[in-house]
Amino acid sequence: MKRDLRFEAVYPSPPERVWRALTNREELAQWLMSNDFEAKLGHTFQFRGQARPGFNGTVQCEVLEIEAPRRLVYRWVIENVNTMVRFSLEPAAQGGTRLILEHTGFESAGVLMISAVLAWNRRLREALSAVISGTSLSTVESNVDIVSTLIERYERGATAFLDLIRRISPALLDALPAADEWSARQTAIHIVDAEIVGAMRVRMIAAQPGSTLPAYAGDTWARELQYAKQPLEASLELFQNLRRTTAAMLRHIPLCAWGNRAEHEESGEVTLQSYLDSHCEHADMHMAEIESLLNRLTNVQAAGTL
Repeated sequence: MKRDLRFEAVYPSPPERVWRALTNREELAQWLMSNDFEAKLGHTFQFRGQARPGFNGTVQCEVLEIEAPRRLVYRWVIENVNTMVRFSLEPAAQGGTRLILEHTGFESAGVLMISAVLAWNRRLREALSAVISGTSLSTVESNVDIVSTLIERYERGATAFLDLIRRISPALLDALPAADEWSARQTAIHIVDAEIVGAMRVRMIAAQPGSTLPAYAGDTWARELQYAKQPLEASLELFQNLRRTTAAMLRHIPLCAWGNRAEHEESGEVTLQSYLDSHCEHADMHMAEIESLLNRLTNVQAAGTL
């Protein structure tokens, strides 16, 4: 059964301005991904982003329909998953624009669809709005439950992390392709320590809105806490338990708590929703780094130079 996503947002700018953000290559790169898009029917192009679990970093696209400034449709293919993205624009009150985004053709509610739900919601609400008008929207309407999807992504991240670390061979766990890089072990311990901090921050935002969330120095922690010598198994168990208990807590807090705000010392004001979203992104980014490291080490090992 095909699964389709729908998002609706209203921007305080005319359709022509919103259209430019959807079709100008430079503006498109600011809010979505780097690309070689051209507003021509039949044009094939790529979006290129950061690889992460469930996304290899490249989207193959083809412009299927284009009617300025009202309608843009393109094919959206990640590996063998063939879907379609449709943007529809219509005038809204006070000179604004209603943007409807439909992403259709998902086979199931798997990792790729969950990532798409959260990424589109975040980009429409924050990045696209910033390009168009320099501000963020308070809400984006959707046909999916963003909160439940976010918690599900958070939970699935625990399984993805454990699967990744447990398939690393002992020979590669502490190998370093360069002196200034972290090993797979060090990066894994960093992900676990970030989870300890993140679990505390989530609780602070949920229970004590208005709190200040202190920053921490990851490189200093890695050095002073001896990441290179720490055992992994207990850390993996802790990571799994933190995610399990935090997810259970999040399912019982009132819906209004997801709008609670706090001040992050480095990134400024966050809500519970935006913080948990970025927290998942942080772990996914470092898991992608481990994947890249392992690929490079495997190639070096195959060449007989490791």
